Amino acid sequence: MKTGIPALLFCCIALPAAGLQSNGTYGELLEYRLQNDNEYTYLQIEAQTAENELLKVKTDSAIDVSLNTGDIVLSFGQGAGGTGISMNPDLKIRFPSLNNTGISFSAPWAASQAGTEAGAGIAVSTDLYSQNRRKHRLELAKAEFEAEKARRKYRAGRQIIEKKLLQDIQALYKEYTALLDKAMEEAQARIKYNQIKVQGYSEDSAKLRSSQLSLLSAEREHRQAAFSFSVTYRRFLESCGITDERDGSAEFMQTLSASVPERNLLTLDGLSADTYIQVADAEETYRLRTEERRIAASPLALSARTGYSFSRKDDSMPQHIQGGLTAEFPGGTASALVTVPVVGSDATTLKFGLTFKPFAAKNRRIDRETGSLQDTAERLKVSDLKKRFETDFSTMQLAREQLIWQRQISAEELSVYRQNAADHELWFKKGFASESERDQAELEYRKAAVRAVNANLSILLFNIETALQFNTDGGADSGQK
Repeated sequence: MKTGIPALLFCCIALPAAGLQSNGTYGELLEYRLQNDNEYTYLQIEAQTAENELLKVKTDSAIDVSLNTGDIVLSFGQGAGGTGISMNPDLKIRFPSLNNTGISFSAPWAASQAGTEAGAGIAVSTDLYSQNRRKHRLELAKAEFEAEKARRKYRAGRQIIEKKLLQDIQALYKEYTALLDKAMEEAQARIKYNQIKVQGYSEDSAKLRSSQLSLLSAEREHRQAAFSFSVTYRRFLESCGITDERDGSAEFMQTLSASVPERNLLTLDGLSADTYIQVADAEETYRLRTEERRIAASPLALSARTGYSFSRKDDSMPQHIQGGLTAEFPGGTASALVTVPVVGSDATTLKFGLTFKPFAAKNRRIDRETGSLQDTAERLKVSDLKKRFETDFSTMQLAREQLIWQRQISAEELSVYRQNAADHELWFKKGFASESERDQAELEYRKAAVRAVNANLSILLFNIETALQFNTDGGADSGQK
């Protein structure tokens, strides 16, 4: 039987890292992730996309310009007029945020064998009463809200990637802890085996054979844990751009443990439901949806239009002025337009129009009922989030206190186990302790060191998760260390 710390464990905690192509410090790992993690690029793309959408909405709300050729008609024949061409181009400029005020220019033109006819017109329109301005303000508010959320995520990109790194390191240490546990079980099984052997039991005795089988089982489980750790270790190195030509996990784990920064726990003072991102976003979403329902519930609109036009044909040039109103109401529209000649012998004309949808009133009642139900559901969602915040915040406070306790306890344990390992090393040299007992003390010290690192990692994760959940600069780096 072998004695001492098994060779498999030495592969993970004692070999020199001659083939390791990086020091593996926490700062280096984080810097590599920041430069190579695609999620950071995704966040940047999402932020830029949201900014582009916001710019588009701002432009659409400020001005809308359209240039239209109208129908271009070509005619061929031997009759009156013969071959000819006609078109009616126009230019329309509209300012949605200024009560939907617009101005349009038109220039009809026609030419044929019978002669040429040309004209021009200008018209101005505006909303006397409508929801168009509120609609554009709402669209702008929605776009600004989405852009701010994307900006916030992009600003938090470093923290998001660091959080992923910390979680990966925790997973690595979880496998490392499992490896140390199996190494401890093997060391204990070897101590028990040696004790029974020293007591004089023969190789054929049931007790010694049972102890030997337990030791063989512990060795096998240790090898399995070593393999599992090796897989996790190499995957982690690959994710950080590190090449390990020979197993250099000893130096890597030691360097990583020493380089994990110690930070103060963020204080929770001043944090409330008002600064909780989930609640703030839900309240803003509810405000926007409420405004959207209010706009939909006010379909009344009244717009006015006035214009001037003239046309020239042969020696005549008739001129007209126009004025009209258009009203929209639930289920229909009504319009009136008067045209008065200024020059020429044309008659004054008055046009009326009416459109009515008989089922619109019923649909409007259904929409109001649906809107009321949606409003209730969204208010309940906000209320539930606020209640959940109270529970989550209490959990955060307890977690913070536990982390303070864990850091303190792990530091005290580390000091005790470090001294215990040093004492056993001295006793072994003096012959007062066996090699297995010394190895067991060394393993206990290494497990305590891992617990201390894990406590530090948990604090870093707590700080990041807290900062990501609240609209704050991350809280002062004040609190207990």
